[in-house]
Amino acid sequence: MDVVHVLFDDRVSVEFHVFRLGGDVAAHAVGDGQGGQVNGLCGAAEPGALVFNTGLHTGYVPLRIERHESEPLLDPVWTEVAEASYTRTEPDQLLLTGDHRLTVRLELDQDTYRVRFCAIGYDNEDRVVDDPPERYLLQFWPAKAGPDRIVRQTSTVAANRHRVAQKTPPRPTYAERVEAARRQQEEKKRREREYFRARATRDWGGRLPDSDRLRQVEAWAKDVARVDRDLVDEIAAAEPAQQRAMAAWAARSAAIQAGAAELDWVAEALDALDRGDPPPPSFTDYRTALNRLWDVPEETAVHSFSSSFIYSPTSIGKIELPAMEPQVQMVFAIVAAREEDPLVAALSTLKSALEIGPVDLAAFRAVFTQK
Repeated sequence: MDVVHVLFDDRVSVEFHVFRLGGDVAAHAVGDGQGGQVNGLCGAAEPGALVFNTGLHTGYVPLRIERHESEPLLDPVWTEVAEASYTRTEPDQLLLTGDHRLTVRLELDQDTYRVRFCAIGYDNEDRVVDDPPERYLLQFWPAKAGPDRIVRQTSTVAANRHRVAQKTPPRPTYAERVEAARRQQEEKKRREREYFRARATRDWGGRLPDSDRLRQVEAWAKDVARVDRDLVDEIAAAEPAQQRAMAAWAARSAAIQAGAAELDWVAEALDALDRGDPPPPSFTDYRTALNRLWDVPEETAVHSFSSSFIYSPTSIGKIELPAMEPQVQMVFAIVAAREEDPLVAALSTLKSALEIGPVDLAAFRAVFTQK
């Protein structure tokens, strides 16, 4: 004799003709869970999840859930009936509804069950009637897995739902979705790597550095590389003493372009660089040199700094940022020529000279290829 266990008997809310038992609460598409099935009322394509289509679009419908020891007799009162196999994943399942979640303990002790979804008044909303009231019955009993089937169909609305299910391709399995997501993530990372590599290549003047040494000084090297990529490699390959001489040459070029090479205090600093001597008092650091440039006593000097930010990606390359005054850039070049790292000194000084204006790089090469 069949024993009936009533697991739930109350009203549930419905949105877009759907309520669910387990699975993804966000999925409400008509036909979701039924793809590849014969019936379109009880979707069991996803293990551990059932998707039910109701006649009512949005609102509340009565639902009774029963667990049986064996297949129950079908009451002729039900006008729409569909069956499918249900694969248990957890003993507790969420009854997911439109505006809240209910936990229904199914108390299932086997892995597979047959589930029967019964409806009456399924086409009430379509026919604009309310008699008999729309309500539902869900029955579980132990059974081997088998194909879903339409047991009874009387309304045009249900027939249309069945046709939707039959025309909808099966949803990919969980393993297939995981693999597809993995491939999508890998492809996204590959595109990101390509994008940043292309961007870095462009920033490096068309060729990425092949040494860690250059990558360590990219803040200064890239600006020079965009003007002359080969020159960066040539500077990096030079001996430290020659790099110092390159820095001194670039500092003098910057002073000439700035129209200040003949000033006594600037000429003194440039000559000290050429000789490898310590800097004169007016060029011990940036602040001291700038005070000398503007003829401001140290005790009254006030230094300020301003930045311009481009916040729109579409504005990049279209906004002309204010240029630094040539003589200020010259000060940076002369002080940078004394950087502790001779490679940084050479690249930083040449960078400052290039920012003032064109530098005769052919003359630069001619001087240092002869040494």
